[in-house]
Amino acid sequence: MVFAVLTLLAGAGALFVGCSVSSEVRAKKDWPTVDGKIIERGVGAPLPGSNRGYLPRAVYTYTVNGKAYQNDQVYLVKLTGGTSDDMKELVDGLPDPVPVHYDADNPHDAWLVKNSLSTYYLALAFAIVLFIAGALQLLIATTKKA
Repeated sequence: MVFAVLTLLAGAGALFVGCSVSSEVRAKKDWPTVDGKIIERGVGAPLPGSNRGYLPRAVYTYTVNGKAYQNDQVYLVKLTGGTSDDMKELVDGLPDPVPVHYDADNPHDAWLVKNSLSTYYLALAFAIVLFIAGALQLLIATTKKA
């Protein structure tokens, strides 16, 4: 019974996170763009809780309505990364000038690379399977006791 509840809660949590990320990507994908200048490239800090994943590092400047901004968010979803080699290849491949996507209401909020939704759809599918498995285990466990 405990395993069923934990599986159900893990599935619910994964569904919540997946839906939140997917919603964020959809909301920010059509932001306006402006040309920016990359002033620093490299591999950033390790991903939180990971010993093999790293964040990409690209510091860039851009101007919106005559005001200059500086940012370092590469992916639309901030804490997205990969292997050190993949992140180096990503930032080294960014063009200069680089198209900077920015929030028209808050131009300090910006990003360079759109996350692929396929990864999140796969994660959502896994979360749904986990949630259903937990619900079925809970149903079976409670029916056996009756």
